[in-house]
Amino acid sequence: MAATDYYKELGVARDAEEKEIKRAYRRLARKHHPDVNPGNAKAAERFKRISRAYGVLSDKKKRRLYDRYGEAGLSEGFQEGAGPSGGFGGGGDGFPGGFPGGAGGFGGADLGDIFGQFFGGGRPRGPQRGADVETEVTLTLDDAAHGTRRRITLGDGSRVDVKIPTGVDTGTRIRVSGKGRPGANGGPRGDLFVRVRMATHPYFRREGQDVYLDLPLTLAEATLGTSVRIPTLHGATQLKVPAGVASGAKLRLRGKGLPAAKGRKRGDQLVVIKIVPPKHLSDAARAHLEEVARLAPYDPRRGLEWAKEGR
Repeated sequence: MAATDYYKELGVARDAEEKEIKRAYRRLARKHHPDVNPGNAKAAERFKRISRAYGVLSDKKKRRLYDRYGEAGLSEGFQEGAGPSGGFGGGGDGFPGGFPGGAGGFGGADLGDIFGQFFGGGRPRGPQRGADVETEVTLTLDDAAHGTRRRITLGDGSRVDVKIPTGVDTGTRIRVSGKGRPGANGGPRGDLFVRVRMATHPYFRREGQDVYLDLPLTLAEATLGTSVRIPTLHGATQLKVPAGVASGAKLRLRGKGLPAAKGRKRGDQLVVIKIVPPKHLSDAARAHLEEVARLAPYDPRRGLEWAKEGR
């Protein structure tokens, strides 16, 4: 029996499918991650255990060895069908229960494989590169505009400071060489891949490297023109709105968007005009508007094909 029950660590059945194991790990990792529980040693230790369990159960070969031999099957130098120290198991005569599976089987392993390892026929066990590790970070538009750094906590509890370049977007993968899992037999470590997910901004919308901002205007501001102080990703600025601007018009601020990767052109900020009429008017205000309509008559639907039908 294994000293640790990895299935119990993740709260799944022994016949659980890969998707179920992955779902259970993500749920537990979010709950016990050290970044969510700063200074909580118990949570950090629990995070290490569930990460170790997932590392085994998500790997088909490791899971098969664990299911059959327990943790002993995961030890370095373990040979399937042989004991953890390389001998032929723990039976009184060195043979664990005879020859299950007939003459061609030896404790579930093929005799040719076992004896080949002793007489030069086995596969070489040279340096092997460690596995890559992938994790996810959530960033803001400000992070994408100016770049930032994030401290990533790995499954073994170690931490890595990762530089986030400007211009990243959802799906961007940042590679950090040599920060993955350790290699075997002196092999190099794998790499760390940080996958980016962008958070929703309270008032900016992103389309590629351009950002959009809705600007509400009164009837008077849209008709007479105005100057409005608006936010950008690079600080507030004063925007001049021309007289007679229509609702839905886009005013462009060049270079006020997001920087693009690999030296390409920086995006723009587009300000979308939204004319908002007043919901309530005093009698005096209504009279003034009626006077304006009389003195400056115009038909905004003039020339529209569908508007001609009612004429």
